[in-house]
Amino acid sequence: MKKKTSGALALARAGALAASTLTACGAGKEDSSGSSSTKVDITPAADNTFVQNEDGSFVSGGIKFPLEEKVTYTFFRTADATTLDVNGGDVANNEFWQELERRTNVHFEFITPAVGTEREQYNLTITSGELPDVMSNTAYYQDGLDNGIDDGYFLDLTDLLPIYAPDYLAVLEATGQAKDVMTDDGRYASIGMIFNHPQAPFVGPMVRGDWLEELGLSVPETYEEWEEMLIAFKEKKGCEAPLTMTKSGYWNLGAGYGVYGGALGTTFYQVDGKVYDSLLDNPEGCKEYFTMLNRWYEKGLLDQNFMTATGYNPDPSFLNTGVSGAAQAMYSSVDTSLLPVQEAGGKLVAMPWPVKEKGDVLHYSPAATNSTVTPSVTISASCENPEILLAMFNYLFTEEGYMLENYGIEGEHYTLNEDGSYTYTDLMLENVQEGLRKYTMPPSWGPSWVDVDRQNVALSQSSIDMMEVWTVDASYKIPDGVALSAEEKAEYADISADLLTYVEENCLQFITGAKSFDEWDSFIDTVEQLGMRRCCEIYQQALDRYNAR
Repeated sequence: MKKKTSGALALARAGALAASTLTACGAGKEDSSGSSSTKVDITPAADNTFVQNEDGSFVSGGIKFPLEEKVTYTFFRTADATTLDVNGGDVANNEFWQELERRTNVHFEFITPAVGTEREQYNLTITSGELPDVMSNTAYYQDGLDNGIDDGYFLDLTDLLPIYAPDYLAVLEATGQAKDVMTDDGRYASIGMIFNHPQAPFVGPMVRGDWLEELGLSVPETYEEWEEMLIAFKEKKGCEAPLTMTKSGYWNLGAGYGVYGGALGTTFYQVDGKVYDSLLDNPEGCKEYFTMLNRWYEKGLLDQNFMTATGYNPDPSFLNTGVSGAAQAMYSSVDTSLLPVQEAGGKLVAMPWPVKEKGDVLHYSPAATNSTVTPSVTISASCENPEILLAMFNYLFTEEGYMLENYGIEGEHYTLNEDGSYTYTDLMLENVQEGLRKYTMPPSWGPSWVDVDRQNVALSQSSIDMMEVWTVDASYKIPDGVALSAEEKAEYADISADLLTYVEENCLQFITGAKSFDEWDSFIDTVEQLGMRRCCEIYQQALDRYNAR
């Protein structure tokens, strides 16, 4: 299967070549303990633009690689269980990192916390005061990256990036997402993971398409059509739970009523820069939506035990066994966990997120995104030789680095075609999902310039097409780069602890009928009294700062 490389490549390279001519200043080598400690001089290149030499060496950020002497850095980074498994429990066995070391002579000693302990270990590392040279998962730092710089934990990269990472800045400029990495004070504290284009929604509603055909039904678009479909599934297909969802999943279908997310935290929404909350600002739309869910529940159209399912997506066995005919699921599940229903003759198709009236335009869905960049790694303020790190990371935002991190080594893991597209080799095609974790920079991790579609080679066209069906305008979502200050986080946490519990308990009771809708107005009044409006104000402050970056 062939795939075009990103069209942003040329644009980003042009931006890098137009960068100012600057020279590198310092570098480092490893001492007897194996860690980077002593500064040494490296002869800088004539300028800091990227140059790939025929002998395999290259210049990035004004520094020539591979270095004459090996330099070692410590690196706190997380990894999913599958990545650890395919690399024998050690991310250093990943062939991308090994090839990157061959090309640069930069070695990483990885500190990888056990899966499930990442946040705890990150915070323990911070409080220890002995920081590794590089740390991933900036979202774990609760006090905000500006405070991280001011408190002496993280290096301020603002003045260093134009010198040692001009290609990285060029890619940020090309994507128009610089402020998603920038802090509220206008500083750069991290190197981000940048997508080559906005990621399509990877989660959405699926339905048994063969049942629709058998019953003479079209793929539903409106809530009314959904209800007709679910009734038909129950009465004519004997479904125990025509629609299955989880305890958190019931919020996901509400956008057609102006109900966005879970009404707390990042699930607030914004319109033209003003933050709103669904319950306070659209109480009648919420009441209408929850009344519909209550009707579905009482008619037996919903899984009667959905409130005990705590995961984000429902148990796939519900669709595989015919207990359900519709559910929310990952697009890739069509080729993995939902294979049994298809092998038995079933057919799964995507449904668009429901609306009240045909032609209504949604501005929000739980899986939609309005950003192509995520802050990824920080460099410790005590790092001896940050210039080399930045110049090496800059390589990952050039054409050559992009190809290595996304597809592996040319000739071993992919081949280039005359039209500029690539084809995976048989080695990769044996198991693309494992191959991406073993031979390339593993998915969903940075600092990197990511081809968000690279794993789709391993998937069927039907699963890929589902993402198009689920795509909606995401203009009402609060941008991913919006960040609360340390003080705001503390106040928000204090308010939301009781508020979140109250909202969840009552909404579940409204759906199941344990609470009468005669109490709806009282519920909304209590939500306001518990501080929901102040939570909106906190996010408004953060959004205002973000928009002013």
